[in-house]
Amino acid sequence: MVYVFAPNGRVMLTARTPVDLPTDRAFGGDGLKDLYVTFATGQVFRVNNSGLAGR
Repeated sequence: MVYVFAPNGRVMLTARTPVDLPTDRAFGGDGLKDLYVTFATGQVFRVNNSGLAGR
């Protein structure tokens, strides 16, 4: 499971993932609206149109 927190500590987004142990995250895609998460297993998980956007 991946959790995205607001600066005030509120959970903004939760996403089930196919494996445990996330290692990093990045935004990509059009408008940087897709959230990519890498895992210790080498897998990458994408949340399309996450409702968030990178800068």
